[in-house]
Amino acid sequence: MKQGLGKTIAVSLSILALLALGLILKLMAGVFTQITIALFAMFLVEPSVARATSVIDRILRKISVVRRGRSAADIKKSRLAEVMGSLIVILLSLALVAFAILILYAAGNMLLDRRADLVTNVVEPVVAFINGVQQQWLPEVYRSVGIEEVLKAIPSGSIPVKPSPADSLATSPMAIFDEAIGSISIASLVPTAANLLGSLSALLFKIAVVTMLTVFMLSGRRIFSEKLTELNIVEHERFKRILTRVEGVPRKYLVAKFFASMLTGILVGSVLLIWLEPGDAFILGFIAMVLDFIPFFGSLIYTTLISLYTLSVAGIQGLWAAPAVLLVNNIISNVIEPNYFGKVLPIGKLTVLICVLFWGYLWGLTGALLAVPITIMLKEFIEQVFERNAFTVAMEV
Repeated sequence: MKQGLGKTIAVSLSILALLALGLILKLMAGVFTQITIALFAMFLVEPSVARATSVIDRILRKISVVRRGRSAADIKKSRLAEVMGSLIVILLSLALVAFAILILYAAGNMLLDRRADLVTNVVEPVVAFINGVQQQWLPEVYRSVGIEEVLKAIPSGSIPVKPSPADSLATSPMAIFDEAIGSISIASLVPTAANLLGSLSALLFKIAVVTMLTVFMLSGRRIFSEKLTELNIVEHERFKRILTRVEGVPRKYLVAKFFASMLTGILVGSVLLIWLEPGDAFILGFIAMVLDFIPFFGSLIYTTLISLYTLSVAGIQGLWAAPAVLLVNNIISNVIEPNYFGKVLPIGKLTVLICVLFWGYLWGLTGALLAVPITIMLKEFIEQVFERNAFTVAMEV
């Protein structure tokens, strides 16, 4: 009896601890997202930092040998080489981040520039279709089922009629937009500019924080390994084995997913050249590459976005963009990824879906992007510390 009560209390406390952990992750999402991004950034750049450090160290050794006449074997690994290697890799990474931000900014401007075409080629046909259903198809349906006489018997003023969307668009969709723009005063633009400046400042601050965290994690990882070696060589070997797996598996997934997403972006952009200009196709292909990191939902989002934009540019012919993009996505997801990258994803599709929903709820878009790497890292950590068990096997479903 006491043993059963003890298990019940243990399970209850475990559930409460998990709920408390989820609440903390939700409330402190701003802090934990930056730490998590920096952690995975460290995983990705660490091999590049090691290679760059090795190359710079060899160069510094040759320079030192020439100047001082000592043998290269007597010269220890330079701290300067580590600093320079880390700095070069971090700067190149920041350049890539800046390039991605510029592309996304250009995508936003591109969509705003096409607002008139979007109304003309997408909104108006949809409204006309709905209006045709209301005025032509529904009366035919009423007549076929014999309720047309009942509708005629209802007094015309007894049912309030709202203005049809087609009536509001009949004059000119852009006239409404121009009227709304004309009603904006100069004073109302000041808070908008201030908000834009605040958002930009917040973004730059977050990038700076993540960059500093990444640098400190790279340095702290090396220092911790050195001190652990001095303390206990056995514990160091165990720590190194665990860290290799916990770092290595998510890194392999991220690298494989990057190449698969890049291939998706290239193919999507190439297909869109049939209907769009090269600049527009490149931007939409880049958006497809970024959103492809979100399993299941990312492809749905960029397919919808691309379809709407292509409709706004090419008209009804743009409808073919949706099946073309879906075909590309299915080829990548069902043919290329399983054959070439299948072994780098140690969790099942059900687990992927659940973790995307869970981390997306906690941390929003950032959580959805990081959901799979976080889950992979947790699975590998549990297997290395507690060995393979029923829980980790269930994550492979």
